[in-house]
Amino acid sequence: MKSTREKILLSLVKKPQSTISDLASVVSINSISVRHHINSLLAENLIKADEERHGVGRPRLVYSLTE
Repeated sequence: MKSTREKILLSLVKKPQSTISDLASVVSINSISVRHHINSLLAENLIKADEERHGVGRPRLVYSLTE
């Protein structure tokens, strides 16, 4: 069975520019747990976060793999 982080990375291969809620639905865990895994992957420099504007309000972060 694949680890949650592996599932997140595979999801980002299939769908770059994913949000926390996109990833939470793919790996079937809550968004707070996904954020914990995302922070670890960011620290390992395996993924990157970019801001995306979507109208009024704060921009949201979208995640993709690094090279």
